[in-house]
Amino acid sequence: MEALLRRYADRISVADAALLALVEAEKGRVIVTTDREDFTVYRIHRRQVVPTLMPPA
Repeated sequence: MEALLRRYADRISVADAALLALVEAEKGRVIVTTDREDFTVYRIHRRQVVPTLMPPA
């Protein structure tokens, strides 16, 4: 989580970092969010798109 907070220091909240850390640690997890602006930018394991479920734009 600390690495995520450093990597995205200009935009990430502690709550978002916690969700990303959980998704990285637990394979197969999906984040349900309406925060399209941030979760389309974040990456897990440095390169992978975050698995999310979002309402249509």
